[in-house]
Amino acid sequence: MVDIYQDLLTIGFKEISLPPDILDITNNFEKDRLLRELADLHQFIVDYSNSSSTFPFGDFTTPIRRLFIPKLNTDDTCGLGFSTFSVIPNGDIFPCHRFCSVPESKLGNVLEEKPLQSVHIPETAGCRECWNPFPCPHGCKFHDYSINKKNTNWCIYSKKMTEICLSLCFELPEHTLLNILTLKRGQIYS
Repeated sequence: MVDIYQDLLTIGFKEISLPPDILDITNNFEKDRLLRELADLHQFIVDYSNSSSTFPFGDFTTPIRRLFIPKLNTDDTCGLGFSTFSVIPNGDIFPCHRFCSVPESKLGNVLEEKPLQSVHIPETAGCRECWNPFPCPHGCKFHDYSINKKNTNWCIYSKKMTEICLSLCFELPEHTLLNILTLKRGQIYS
């Protein structure tokens, strides 16, 4: 993971967000490897931040902000059916591209003059009891819907990200942390 970040920074990327494919983790070896790579990435971020005035690690910016400016609820942040929609060729509207395969999630049709129906995806069991509900972005609602429970790999990843972000708050230079926490004009905190 560190090599990918380094290569992208070398060729000039100004912000990098590379969430891992946690849905395809099938064994403990892959899970342990992900956690090791996140630990290596943590150290890379600290080293990079101590020698640069920029913080191009987009995957970490919002979680750090959420530690200081928490969400007021534990709703997901994917935009499902609120700011994210998908329209298939016949005009049917769905809450996101993944739900196009679930006919009962259809919200309407662009050719009809009826108001869109709302989408209701049940809350994932276990999130309310978790120690990490406010900094957690809660992952993919489609995956939760399709297996009818929270993907445990997502929970492991999200908790590790929160731990790393907490640690970064103490390890980053003060000006870097202040830049992360300060919203620029036109930015929207999510």
